[in-house]
Amino acid sequence: IFEGSLEIAKQLRMEVVAEGVEDEKDWEFLASANCGLAQGYFISRPVPPAELAAWQEQWKQRLPLR
Repeated sequence: IFEGSLEIAKQLRMEVVAEGVEDEKDWEFLASANCGLAQGYFISRPVPPAELAAWQEQWKQRLPLR
């Protein structure tokens, strides 16, 4: 279902954000499906604005962007 929905969205030139990424397995599945945007507790719990820049630098080192 996900891959079909993603393909329809791409054909309609829509941006897709996968929600609820809870672990690396979810993250890898999304990467293999070419879903470039995601959010969830695997990526981060909510971060106060004052801490966002530092969090971004840590994330870049943790998992390289694809």
